[in-house]
Amino acid sequence: MKTPLVKAPIAFVLIISLILGGTGIWLLIRSLREPSGTGTESDKLSVSDTVVEVDGVKVCFGSLLDEGEELLICEVEPENSDPDIEIVAYDFILSSGQPKGAIEIVIQYDDNDIPEEEEGSAVCGKYLDPDSGDWEDVFYFIDTEKNQIHIITDHFSTYGVFTVRDRSKRSAYISAVDVYAATMTSQQAMDILEKFTEQGPSWKEDIVKSALDIMGGTGYFAATSVPTLLSLGGAYDNALSSALGDSLTVMSVAASCSRFAFDAYYNGTSAKETSISGMKAVLDLAVNLGTPSIQLAYIGVGVIDLALSEVSTYAVHNKYKSTKNMYDAYYRRNGISRKLNDWEKLFNEIYTENKSDPKKALELIEGEINRYSNEYWEKAGADWESWIDSYDSNGKLSKYPWPSQKDRENISNIHRSELISYLTSLFISISRNMNLDTMEERRKDFQKVADLYNSKFTVDIKESVPSDEKPTWGGYYACIAPISGQSDPNAWMGKLSETGSGRISFTLLAHQSAGFPMKLELYKRASDMQQGINRVHSVDLLPFNESVQNVILQPRKIQNEDEPDPEITPDITPEATPQVTIPMLPEEEDPWYDVVIRSADPSKSFRGWYAVLGYPKNSSFALNDMYSEFNSSGECILSFQKSDYDSLGSPSHIWLYRNVTDLLDKRQPNQLVGFSPGSGSYAGKRDDETLYRIVIKAVPKNEDTDFLESITGIYESCIIHDEMIMDDLPEGKIENDYGPWEKPSADVELHYNGPTLTFISKADPYNTGLVLEKLSDNIYELTKSEDEKISITRVEIISTGYSAKVYTYYESPGMTLINEYLLQRK
Repeated sequence: MKTPLVKAPIAFVLIISLILGGTGIWLLIRSLREPSGTGTESDKLSVSDTVVEVDGVKVCFGSLLDEGEELLICEVEPENSDPDIEIVAYDFILSSGQPKGAIEIVIQYDDNDIPEEEEGSAVCGKYLDPDSGDWEDVFYFIDTEKNQIHIITDHFSTYGVFTVRDRSKRSAYISAVDVYAATMTSQQAMDILEKFTEQGPSWKEDIVKSALDIMGGTGYFAATSVPTLLSLGGAYDNALSSALGDSLTVMSVAASCSRFAFDAYYNGTSAKETSISGMKAVLDLAVNLGTPSIQLAYIGVGVIDLALSEVSTYAVHNKYKSTKNMYDAYYRRNGISRKLNDWEKLFNEIYTENKSDPKKALELIEGEINRYSNEYWEKAGADWESWIDSYDSNGKLSKYPWPSQKDRENISNIHRSELISYLTSLFISISRNMNLDTMEERRKDFQKVADLYNSKFTVDIKESVPSDEKPTWGGYYACIAPISGQSDPNAWMGKLSETGSGRISFTLLAHQSAGFPMKLELYKRASDMQQGINRVHSVDLLPFNESVQNVILQPRKIQNEDEPDPEITPDITPEATPQVTIPMLPEEEDPWYDVVIRSADPSKSFRGWYAVLGYPKNSSFALNDMYSEFNSSGECILSFQKSDYDSLGSPSHIWLYRNVTDLLDKRQPNQLVGFSPGSGSYAGKRDDETLYRIVIKAVPKNEDTDFLESITGIYESCIIHDEMIMDDLPEGKIENDYGPWEKPSADVELHYNGPTLTFISKADPYNTGLVLEKLSDNIYELTKSEDEKISITRVEIISTGYSAKVYTYYESPGMTLINEYLLQRK
């Protein structure tokens, strides 16, 4: 399968440095053909050598060579201590120094032991920076049918193919995939650009949503609805949210244009996968909007459209054949005849002088071809008889008759058709240049978004202390809240200094990932803060209009230290504060917890049952050491330390089993009871650590009670499988599998209604409730069909009230999307 993937560094890219070693073998490329068709081999390259190849390495020049140039290729062996990384590298040296425009380098790779669906993420192209000695990212795409990496560049250097067979190491060697170019089709690009040109009421939101839908659950944008994304959750002023919205829109447009430019260059002349005329029509509407990516794509698509243009011709009338010979002889004259490099120089001048008006540039290129094809008639028509005499001393008008307008146009069209065919390699070369330039513009637009996301914001905290008093907030703990389930709360908290000062800094990307929390909360104890209990103070932060927001705390009213202080709303002033960084949290003690579980009624319903702390699925804990048994009085004591609790992912439920076999076999528990370590009371010491006692009353199940009622609640979600099947995808299907919680998604709300189950995804800004019909005690499903579109949503209950799976299926003409999610009760 041919899978075009274009890669470009955006942010947080890990570059692995390798030192080039080994002398290799120098290979001198010999020309494949001569311009005159002599069939002789030469050590020199000629202008007609558009493609040169040796031993599986290919260089596509287009018409950019000077006569007699030499290309040297040297296979080299980079130092590589990692057996899971295979590097095939070559030096490329052109006798004249560097090419005059974009070139394409094709290098073979070995796909042994790599599943076909993984080639796009296991193979990449890089070049060795001679100054830094580091391997840097390049623009490339992959042809998995032929096992080739196609590198698009404008300079020769050392280029290599990295094949990473170990999945766990790929992220270290292969930079983040440009997901737009990896999955976007020409039709999707066209749809985005049409929205761009129409400029409807919600065109920015529509464009960004379309682009993000194509991109899927990429980390930057996962679980954030488009309205929230564009408004930045109201956490920032309009200037920043507008800047991000504009950057996301431009990035989407740039990605669409990059797809157009790629298809024009790579598939255009063979018309394998795209409609060039359709792309040009869309770009024709958009080009006046002035986006660089659109302007560059317009030229790249336009010249291929010109190359594909068909000219209507018919056989030259017998009486005009001698005139046609005279016409042809004119274009063979010195000073009139043009070689590819002549045309290239002329077209480059046109483009350089009209960069801000690509439509005019393309019109001038096409106009020059037409003018040149009709130049003969303009010059000869001034004095036809003298023109004949200059061509043939015995010439007569009867021998060289002046053609009719229709016949003159036909003779010129024949020449124009032959000329366009002759210029095809040049048109491909120009399109390749525009493809590279468009990718570079796309990279810049991606980087602008990355720069915004990397913008740093700070909350500076300072207590306003009268000169004759001491600070009252020293040693208290501060955090930004509430933090979404996809972020680590510990990264948003810290301890204030003795002066009651501190600083919490974060990037816009981190803030978005955390759900745009906008409260500053203060706690007396770190354990209270981590559990979200006994909050002392809370401050609503203002929308950020600068990189630093200052929070001035008024002195705390000292009360009984054993009781939480009352809420105080401090003032927020723009005064400057010291640059005090919140230190790491001190190491806390590892307290014990005794959780006593008994029946909520006087019965001994749970005697003989077993209890165990909830634990992550697919874990390998020693359950024999974790569970406790209910005694003959129907009471159980489950003991553990905080470190044990944390290692299990801080569960909020205890699982109850009727028999120990089901527990040890990790089957679905018979009942769940909720608890919180923060609800414990002090019970002395154990092993020199604090001991807390927690009492839980479990309600025995009534056999008449519907046990499925516990399904209702909020669930965290992660995607574990996705598929995209599209008719116009070269490979037909893109499929990915993920480990549990490797790729978190939006929260899900379930409401059990007996014969139905209501499903609400928090990714939906409108909180649309889908009512699923009951197929069995653990499976609910909704199927919708409308205008050749089919959607299926299915929920499978794994552990009642604790975990479930969601399966979604969407099919429309030419496209099928399949996703599978894992849910866990919050």
